[in-house]
Amino acid sequence: MRGRFNRFRRRSTLQIEQVEKFVNYVNMTMRKRQDCRQLSNMIERIETYDALDSLSEECDKVSKTLEGTLSRRADYQGKFMNKLHQS
Repeated sequence: MRGRFNRFRRRSTLQIEQVEKFVNYVNMTMRKRQDCRQLSNMIERIETYDALDSLSEECDKVSKTLEGTLSRRADYQGKFMNKLHQS
């Protein structure tokens, strides 16, 4: 009788651990999605600002020609997410 109870206990404990791992995975995934949405919203707000204050019309023209080739998201988005989840 004790052998059956011990096997049942071990199986139950294993199932509980597996469910906890699954719940933790789902929570982590949902947190990442929420973080990505928040970052996207921040990026949209930030992108409306000019990165440079132009000193003259010539500077304004040069910055507008470079605007399409420079991406404010490219280098920082992944790095920020990694730092966010490490802390």
